[in-house]
Amino acid sequence: MIIENLDNIIANYFNNISIPIIVLNLDDIIKKIEPVFLEVFDDETLVIDEDTSAADIEAWDSLTHIRLIISIETAFDLQFSTLDIAELQNVGDLAHLILSKS
Repeated sequence: MIIENLDNIIANYFNNISIPIIVLNLDDIIKKIEPVFLEVFDDETLVIDEDTSAADIEAWDSLTHIRLIISIETAFDLQFSTLDIAELQNVGDLAHLILSKS
């Protein structure tokens, strides 16, 4: 009886708590990954948008790509599959992938 009452009290307590849900959009994600790009590419002047690709950044080679992916996985506490990574063509694709995993 006491445990049932406690369960009801706890359930009612949590039902009455309003927890804000943060909804991120593509622009929010790009703003959050830009500092990662600045650090990985060691370029404080770098500006990215959803169309930015490896072809746009001279220092973006295969090794830097790996560092970028690992840094983004760490920053967002995510893990991408090899297939996910292979399908990325630009920053917009990366932002969409982050949104889908968040």
